[in-house]
Amino acid sequence: MPIRYPMLLASRQADLMDRVVTDNGVYWPDGFFKELIAMFEGNSVEEFRSGRLEEMYSRAAEEFAAGLIADPRGVLSETAAPQAAFEARLEARWGRGFDLADLVVWDAFESGRWVNEILRPAATTRQDQKFEALIRLHGKAVMTAREVLVLLRGGYSSGALARWRTLHEVLVVFLILVDGDGELSRRYLVHEVVESLKGQKEYEETWEALGLEPPDWTAAEREQALEELASEFDRTFLQAYGWAAPLFNNRAKKFKELQEYVNLDHWGGYYRMASHGTHANSKGITWNI
Repeated sequence: MPIRYPMLLASRQADLMDRVVTDNGVYWPDGFFKELIAMFEGNSVEEFRSGRLEEMYSRAAEEFAAGLIADPRGVLSETAAPQAAFEARLEARWGRGFDLADLVVWDAFESGRWVNEILRPAATTRQDQKFEALIRLHGKAVMTAREVLVLLRGGYSSGALARWRTLHEVLVVFLILVDGDGELSRRYLVHEVVESLKGQKEYEETWEALGLEPPDWTAAEREQALEELASEFDRTFLQAYGWAAPLFNNRAKKFKELQEYVNLDHWGGYYRMASHGTHANSKGITWNI
């Protein structure tokens, strides 16, 4: 059963394979397999049940990784030069386009900052929920666009397309709120509580397995908060995109319907294509830019 090391460690494989358990307790992988084979030959079922196997591979993994962690830059040096060369070729071919895209994002950021500085005082005074929602969405759009460019400059095209997917979602929601009234924006902002409560439920179910602290709230308190939201709005509000229900006769809709509402459904094919880089479906591992 050969040990498969990363390619960058190929030059060190022979040395590693010669190392076994030493007097000072160093436990190289070859020693792990020798002991494992001995366990099989002895049919030591009880040792497996007692957690001996887990102890063995944990110790082997920790000690094998210790040398790598001590000098990560040295270990990764073999991949640095090819990556730098690749990025240089990418810049030579697409640098002008990258710079122009950067300029667009910079201009969007400056415009948003100017709007925020000029209009925020008055918006704060009148508690303008629409202004708050739109300016925050604008900030998220700028940040996401910058992430797209960082990924493109590094050559991670599928990752960049996946982040474009988020940018598209931001645009759809932004356009819906632009045409809506202040109450729609308030619903959108308050819907953050719905997402938080969903996260609380997940925490209640997983905190112990993750070794975290128990929640400060009870399930009854969480359910009470949901009931209060349903009472103030309606039960549809508790669903995904429930904040937009008034636009659809108080029915919850999927993102596809939100796209159609702002006449961006013709981007649906690209949106689906961008989803392959986000999800773990089989298309995502067979199709890559």
